Amino acid sequence: MNEEHAVRLRRAISRLSRRFNASSTDELLTPTEASVLADIAVFGGPCGISDIVASQQINRTMLSRVVSRLVSLGAIVRTADKGNLRAARLEVTPLGMQIHERIRRQRAEAVSQAADRLSASQRTRLLDALSALEDLATELESASNQTNP
Repeated sequence: MNEEHAVRLRRAISRLSRRFNASSTDELLTPTEASVLADIAVFGGPCGISDIVASQQINRTMLSRVVSRLVSLGAIVRTADKGNLRAARLEVTPLGMQIHERIRRQRAEAVSQAADRLSASQRTRLLDALSALEDLATELESASNQTNP
């Protein structure tokens, strides 16, 4: 891929990201708070802070602030890790799951409505590109994990 195409792709993804981030503010969450909540919700059970640090690519200090805010909102609970008393486990609450689901639905609805306004051939091309975009995301995550072990 040449530089011009890479820049266009990054710009398109950034524009999409800004639009998605706006939906989290409807729930009075920052985009990072919404993203951390989503990771904890999708994890499906108690998870460690290190799991979220790795997934989010944010430092522990920032994550600690985000976790404290989500705990204060009642969206997650933080408990001591029985295997390591210095560590904490995070779990989404029913309220947190409701918030996560509302954000997920708002984002899905926004994409669906916008895609419905595209032509049939544009929608087909978009769906054809979906696997490639998922693979690109995986490659970028993999490269990031290799440089930040």
